Amino acid sequence: MIHIAYIDDSTPKGKTIIKQLQKETKVVRFNNPGNTSILPDGYMTSADFRTEVKQGLKSKLKENGYL
Repeated sequence: MIHIAYIDDSTPKGKTIIKQLQKETKVVRFNNPGNTSILPDGYMTSADFRTEVKQGLKSKLKENGYL
């Protein structure tokens, strides 16, 4: 049976747990989307984000008569 656990690695306790689990290579496998290059639905790159923000700002400025 496989169990899925979510560990907050921004906390000291979470980091400790992950370090302990990484030692158990025979029975523990990590699935990190950052390593597999499989992006979650709705993921936006920084370039896409900048483009969308700029377009949104321009439309708001035009709407209010500043452009």
